[in-house]
Amino acid sequence: MQRVADLTADQLAHRASSTGRTQDGFRLVYEALKKNPYQGEALRCLADFLNQRPTEQFSAIVLEYALSPGSKIGDEDRQILDNLKFRNLWTWGFSKHESGAGQLSVGTFLERGEFEIDERAYQRFIQDLIQEVGTLKKAFKVCLTIAGITAGFLRHKEYGGEAASREVMHPERFDVLPD
Repeated sequence: MQRVADLTADQLAHRASSTGRTQDGFRLVYEALKKNPYQGEALRCLADFLNQRPTEQFSAIVLEYALSPGSKIGDEDRQILDNLKFRNLWTWGFSKHESGAGQLSVGTFLERGEFEIDERAYQRFIQDLIQEVGTLKKAFKVCLTIAGITAGFLRHKEYGGEAASREVMHPERFDVLPD
């Protein structure tokens, strides 16, 4: 049986993808992104795992980090993540289809010209978090901290497991638990 430490970021991300939004999934994603913070499949998994209320904003941050200028993800992963972001914009209410339909088929998203995106509202949505911590990279670190806490790898230095949810905005206040 292989140990997590012996697996590559690619192998960890692939396993996380098939494990899903579970504690083990978060563990695998966290480890993959610690080894390679631009591992495309791990970034997609983290964005997916965080894409539910009330953490959609963090999901958006993961996608923005992955798609930002200077990101080291490959072209294929960039396209996958860009498509995910485009669909999520609609899901989150920042985009509407010209038909006004509340339910769309997957194929509808291939015609981006049929959508109107409220870019200003979306920017406000992500900028609140980015401004609170200072940079997109620091906001991504917050997302990685959420993954580490959910995985059971991180504990607050002062409050232990009783830290208020707002404490994730300060990743430096968390320590890695011993094995």
